[in-house]
Amino acid sequence: MKRAWFGLVLAGFLMVGCVQGHVYYEQGNQLVEKRQWEQALEHYNKALAADSRLTGAYMKRGLCFQRLGRYDEALADYNKAVELQPGNDQSYINRAVFYDDKGDHRQLALADLNKALELNPRNAYTFNLRGNVYLKLHQLENALNDYNDSIRLNPRDYVPYCGLGDTYLEMADYLKAIESYERAIAIDPKQALPYSGRGFAHLELGHCKEAMADCQEAVRLDPFLPASYARRGLVYIRCDRDYKKGIADFTKAIEIEPKYFWAFLFRGDAYRDIGETQKALKDYDEALELNPALIPALNSRGHLHLALGNKARGLADLDKAAELEAKSPLAQAARGYGYREAKQYKEALAAYDKAIELDPKLADAYYGRGYTHVLMGRDDLAMQDYDRALKYDPKQRYVYTARASLKQKQHKYTSAIEDYAKAIEIEPAFAEAYIQRGNLYKLIGQNQKAISDYRAALKTGNKVEAVNKQAREGLNSLGEKP
Repeated sequence: MKRAWFGLVLAGFLMVGCVQGHVYYEQGNQLVEKRQWEQALEHYNKALAADSRLTGAYMKRGLCFQRLGRYDEALADYNKAVELQPGNDQSYINRAVFYDDKGDHRQLALADLNKALELNPRNAYTFNLRGNVYLKLHQLENALNDYNDSIRLNPRDYVPYCGLGDTYLEMADYLKAIESYERAIAIDPKQALPYSGRGFAHLELGHCKEAMADCQEAVRLDPFLPASYARRGLVYIRCDRDYKKGIADFTKAIEIEPKYFWAFLFRGDAYRDIGETQKALKDYDEALELNPALIPALNSRGHLHLALGNKARGLADLDKAAELEAKSPLAQAARGYGYREAKQYKEALAAYDKAIELDPKLADAYYGRGYTHVLMGRDDLAMQDYDRALKYDPKQRYVYTARASLKQKQHKYTSAIEDYAKAIEIEPAFAEAYIQRGNLYKLIGQNQKAISDYRAALKTGNKVEAVNKQAREGLNSLGEKP
């Protein structure tokens, strides 16, 4: 009788502990929704003190540790959740998100997501997460497959359509990207993410007005979405040449999400453009620490190291990018640029040839190879490559200025002026084209046209001091005040 009575008391005690544990657990969940990580952590500690087998509390406490930067403790909690419920796909999903967030553990993330899908092959959310990891690893076909599987399982979720759009952006298929984002918007027009993505696709197509409208709408819908600020920053820089506003937006994105590697990359590129090279390198380093497979960051950092005279470090970055994407024509073209900057022209030509072999219509590769031919004194071959580049992409404003410069060298002044005009037509704020055309007008004695171009350059390029200086020098040389 006493033993039975003791058993009832013990059972009641354990039941009270379990109930109290769930109370603390739910209170912690409410605090997580408010992003109050420290306070939520305290409640999960109390929940686990009351019930040490409450798996959900380990998962959520792991999230709190993760958000607070206490990564070892976060991983210990995620591991405990897997230990307690090895048949629960959510345990593996949470740990996979942690590994993905760490940046250099994405293969472990894939292993956990593979296990989660083995346990529950009809979880659309898991396919979407794995698609995200594949996208970050630049395994684009795998990413497309997973996003499509997620859509197949849950066609009313807008998120995997955004993933499809992001993947098509990486593949430079901007029309398909826009189509994917528009399908996401049709499902839920109050979500900021697809507007942000569509805005970036419009920017890549040169549709500045549409790009800014989409980015502004994204910021309005969700002022805490970092991608919206990052992409609006790109619009400010590429359409308005407003580096101050662009850098402010990139910084805002980083403040919202300190691990948003794209914002570090974009801000690094902006700092590089305005000559703040040490800030640029610091941002590239941060982007690559967060995502070691971020090929654009490897290329940008490699190019900057080469420009600063750090030949070995620059080529190492470009070689790594090309190694990560051996079948990517863009990576091979970037490698060609690096070798050209290092004055290793034979290796540069080989890299550009490889890029063209992989994609015979890649305008950037023809442009790069053409400029390499110029440096080697092969102007006829350069002209052929510039012509091919413009055949495959007639919107390449820099190719028009390069071809104009070559024509000017050959005393084909009228044709050169036409190329400069075409570059300016493509981008009316292209200050460098105004300066180069102004220099040509001055050379042939058309001083008033030269003055007009220098003033246009000063007006459109006033956010970049190097451009300002050239425009002022041009005006001064003609006896005009800036």
